[in-house]
Parts: sequence; C-alpha cells; structure tokens
Amino acid sequence: MVCGIANSCQENEPAMAFVNVQALFAVGQFVRLPEMREELLNVLDHMLRISGFPSKGLLVARLKKCWEE
Repeated sequence: MVCGIANSCQENEPAMAFVNVQALFAVGQFVRLPEMREELLNVLDHMLRISGFPSKGLLVARLKKCWEE
C-alpha cells in the first residue's frame, strides 16, 4: 500500500517524494518477503531521485542491514 501511494508522486514534487522516502524506510524495516523488498527498493530509488536526497547509499545500506538482523 505504501509503495502504491509513493508511486503517485510526480517528478515535480520533491517535498512529497521526501516524505515518501521516510515512509518507505519506516515500513521497509518490517518487510520480510524478498519480492516485496525488491519492489520497495525500486520505489525508494525513484523517490530518492525525485527528492534529491543526498545520502541515498547510506539509507539503502541501513535498510539492508536491518533486513539481515
């Protein structure tokens, strides 16, 4: 559901994309299925590009570390 909402974000809405990054990260910590993780990472990557979030690598690395625990 969160990925669907995030996907409605347009290229000219960086503030909305930033909020979506935060929501995707929060929800992503609890995703367990590999298929869902892959989709979440795709949507997260798209939102990071729109928002211009500077530390993309750190955010994704932290999420993957959370999944390993």
